[in-house]
Amino acid sequence: MAAKIFALSNQKGGVGKTTTAFNLARAAVAKDLRVLVVDADPQGNVSTITVKDPLDPDAIDLADVLTARTGVTAAEAIVPGLWEGLSVLPSSDRLAQVRDELVTTGAGREARLREALAPVLDDFDVILIDCAPSLDLITLNALTAADRVVIVANASLFSANGIARLRETIDTVERYYNTRLAIAGVIINQYEATTNHAKHWHAELDAHIQPLLTPEIPKHTWIREASEGGVGLDELGTRAGARLAEVYASYLDTIRRS
Repeated sequence: MAAKIFALSNQKGGVGKTTTAFNLARAAVAKDLRVLVVDADPQGNVSTITVKDPLDPDAIDLADVLTARTGVTAAEAIVPGLWEGLSVLPSSDRLAQVRDELVTTGAGREARLREALAPVLDDFDVILIDCAPSLDLITLNALTAADRVVIVANASLFSANGIARLRETIDTVERYYNTRLAIAGVIINQYEATTNHAKHWHAELDAHIQPLLTPEIPKHTWIREASEGGVGLDELGTRAGARLAEVYASYLDTIRRS
């Protein structure tokens, strides 16, 4: 069976998309699934923390796959990930150049990533696309390639406003480019359950977008530090880490059923 593709998105930066992609990938390999993480962000952060070996600055990556100037395939650019069962289609700042190139490209520019991934779909069970904090042509490519969108958000005004614009983009992509696209769920990250501010914006999100996945991910610096160190939460050897690993596993089960 071909892989199901999930785009992790929110135009608001700093909400934890990359950390979420990392932990969903870990949850998937823990279930013995074959996972591909696609880094669709020119910052290349998820590439840095998920690859097995440090990336050569001159190595081919997603930029080479999406540009019209080369014939590089996705299969050629994919590299091994941290854990058995994980592969990575990395990115670099050269992806920003390709983003600008796509602006002047004609028909089909929004489908470059979908076409690139098509030959490798049968090699994986799950594909996670980590999107940039923007609604540019690279993110449009990710949404056009995806079966489902996983929105990663904070319980805050700015995150909620970002989701409103993302919803408009998702609706446009579904109408014109990808009729199967739908929202698989909203993950509330860095949640401070004891503050009235967070409670208010959580209620606002709950009233305007569904489904919100529960429980929320609490605000703890060690969650980000674990992913930046290339360590799965279940590998920390702590009860708190094990509990959160189970939460990400439940998220994965939910979005795969969507």
